Amino acid sequence: MLMWLVLGCAVKSGITVLKMDQQYAEMNTAENRRAQFEWSMAEEYRNKAKEEYASSQFEDAELLAAKSIDWMNKAQERSSEETETTIKEDIP
Repeated sequence: MLMWLVLGCAVKSGITVLKMDQQYAEMNTAENRRAQFEWSMAEEYRNKAKEEYASSQFEDAELLAAKSIDWMNKAQERSSEETETTIKEDIP
């Protein structure tokens, strides 16, 4: 029974880590990297999530992966806001 519980946690957090990596691959653009603070936070949470997953700390890995995804989304929002502001400033 305990083995199934551990296996379930590993699979669930593995899926979250995989989603994080997929989103990272899609969102790792020069535009999103302009939101330096947000992107740095996303990368740090990503690195820590992978470290925790590798050391079988599955619950922690899942939480950190979710935070990384949140920071990636914040970076995208921030870079979009900056792009819109730049466009508005350029229009006479």
